[in-house]
Formats: sequence, structure tokens, C-alpha cells
Amino acid sequence: MSLNGDRNLDKKPKKRRYQESSTSIADWASASPTIIRDVIAAVAKDGSAIRFGYSRDGGAFAIGLYEGGESYTVWCKPGEDIDAKLQDILESFT
Repeated sequence: MSLNGDRNLDKKPKKRRYQESSTSIADWASASPTIIRDVIAAVAKDGSAIRFGYSRDGGAFAIGLYEGGESYTVWCKPGEDIDAKLQDILESFT
């Protein structure tokens, strides 16, 4: 071993992670605009904030909620009903 460490460590293959392959893709255009509007209004009225996005690989919906100094993310797979998930969030804020 040299002073710089084991140079062969850099040549080792990275660990592979199993990833589920999905045939459907998360797309916010598939969500009901009315429910999105109502969720934004309810969250803002509560003094909280909401963020809409995707997972890093784009395979899932990510809904970030910021309330009372805390934040968390609600995840929804493309095969799940995004409108039902948004409705649950709406009901929790009304």
C-alpha cells in the first residue's frame, strides 16, 4: 500500500442497487387541476407551503409539505391514484 492508499479501490465496481422498473411514468399533467388548486389554497391558508416534483429518477411523484417549521415528502408511484393522494392531503388541511 502506498501513502495515497490502495489505488485499486477506485477501480472496484460500484455496488449495484436493485431498482424496480416501471412501465408508467409520473406526470403531473395527469393530475386533476381542480384538486391541485384546492390543495394549494388549503395549504397556503394554513400558513404552510407545498412543493410538487418528482423522485430523482422521475419515476414517482414527490409532494413536499412544509408546516410548522417541519418538512416532509409524500411519495406516490405512477401506478397509484395521484388524485386520491392529493385528496387525502386536502382533507388533512381542511
